[in-house]
Amino acid sequence: MVANCDHIQIIDSFVAMRRFLYEDAAIFRRLDTLERKQLETDSKFMIFHGYSSVGRTKVTSENGKALQEPETD
Repeated sequence: MVANCDHIQIIDSFVAMRRFLYEDAAIFRRLDTLERKQLETDSKFMIFHGYSSVGRTKVTSENGKALQEPETD
């Protein structure tokens, strides 16, 4: 009898998880859209301000040398 209850609890858990994912699918889509827009904005910002896509090395230079921006965390 105990094993049977465990199986029922497992099935109930999967049903609850599926219901959660179904009900909150719109939120997950909106979050995904926001993340994509943020990546686009970051990319445009980096291009506009002259940074390369690798690291924080400034594309513009003085005397032919690339300028390295300090890391701030």
